[in-house]
Amino acid sequence: MSLRKQFHVKMMQREKRRKNRKKLLAKGQNPNDYFYGRYNIGLGAAEGK
Repeated sequence: MSLRKQFHVKMMQREKRRKNRKKLLAKGQNPNDYFYGRYNIGLGAAEGK
């Protein structure tokens, strides 16, 4: 994989994270939920109910 491709993938992931963080903030959940692993979004949502 070339460096440019790696960089692009990294940027895409960062963008995804930012969007998901905004979603969490909109729901009033702790934005840190997302940073403890990708899977915590599901867990956080389940706990909130």
